[in-house]
Amino acid sequence: MPSLRSPPKPSDLEKLLITFKQRLLLSSRTPSAPPPQMRVLNGLLRDAAKLEHHSTVLSMFHDLCSAGISPDLFTHHILINSLSKLNRPDLGFSLLCGVIKRGYDLDVVTLTTLIKGLCSTDNIGVAIELFVDMSKKGYSADVVAYGTLIDGLCKAGSTEDALKLFEEMIERGIRPSVIAYNSLMKGLYDSGRGGKAKELFDGMVDKGITPSVFTFSIQIDGLCGEGKVDDAHVLLDTMIQRGLEPSVVTYTALINGYCLQRRMKDALIVFESMVVRGQTPNVVTYNKLFNGYYRVNQMDEAMELFMRMQCENVKPDIYTYHILLLGLCENGRLEEAMKWIQQMIGEKIEVNVTTFNILINGLCASGNVEAAMNVFNDVIAKGMVPNVVMYSKMIRGLCQVGCIQEASELLVRMEKENCPPNSVIQCHGSRSS
Repeated sequence: MPSLRSPPKPSDLEKLLITFKQRLLLSSRTPSAPPPQMRVLNGLLRDAAKLEHHSTVLSMFHDLCSAGISPDLFTHHILINSLSKLNRPDLGFSLLCGVIKRGYDLDVVTLTTLIKGLCSTDNIGVAIELFVDMSKKGYSADVVAYGTLIDGLCKAGSTEDALKLFEEMIERGIRPSVIAYNSLMKGLYDSGRGGKAKELFDGMVDKGITPSVFTFSIQIDGLCGEGKVDDAHVLLDTMIQRGLEPSVVTYTALINGYCLQRRMKDALIVFESMVVRGQTPNVVTYNKLFNGYYRVNQMDEAMELFMRMQCENVKPDIYTYHILLLGLCENGRLEEAMKWIQQMIGEKIEVNVTTFNILINGLCASGNVEAAMNVFNDVIAKGMVPNVVMYSKMIRGLCQVGCIQEASELLVRMEKENCPPNSVIQCHGSRSS
């Protein structure tokens, strides 16, 4: 009997590829595709890149060339961007040579795309050389080029160089974009220069450049990282007064700030106000609260929040379970912890060595070394490889209950498994000799 089920609907990518092949066939009938048709093909390449199917972009480009259609400069922009996303800026350089051979004049957009790719693959030194060489050859760097390199420098930890480049941009009369400000402020906070970041923020407002929601989020997160949570809360209120609606990221940063200071009541007030204003907490928001409850040893409240999380259909991740497992084990609630792991397995959460490290540590701390050894053996039976942390916890646990022989055997075993012992394990090993 034939199936009554409808055939699966094609995905966005499949629809795109069907259209691309149709357009390719149409274009190939006239070897030099007219500009309007080339724009359509480029649009399809760009759409594939937006869907993050960068390998597909390369295949589409190959099909385009095989059909005898000459790609234009914009086609090369798209391809260089996809190569950058695939961590292959080296191929981007090769493509650049092809662009020159085809007789196209390079432009700042093409070179900036390549600089972005170099930054994303940690080739910051080459990116700087390309930026300098670009200027020497008469290509005037624009706000996007400066912003791209500033972002790359900040992510590489070279905040001072980024600051110099930012100042050079202003000296050249180029008005920095909000994106450039955001990159630099984030880099300054990450490098412990919050004062300079705040100075930049104030200067930005004075120059009439409107901070974005992300700008405020960076400031709030940075202030919280410095322990200035009350100042951060004032900034959130200022943001709302200016008509900017804080995002989930903004609220989560402030919630985390309060949690780090063990101010759970304040964290919950922000959490509830976030919900009232129509923002839906995500798994990261909940994890910050779970971490806060763990820090103040309020695991019952954490469990109540977990129930709420499930009711709101927010899916917990491995970090959620690990925080709650830590809290349960450190409070001696080991049966609950073991049920928790079974629940994780039942819900197809991928348990790992860290999951069992937490449980083994809890069992050993309670003196139940036999149960810990059973878990250890179960880890091996599941095909996982115990790491030095797990071995350390087991050896320590065995030594504490006087099982020196078993601890010594475990030490020998880990050495056979090419898992070098740390100083803690070697200390226990020396006691057994």
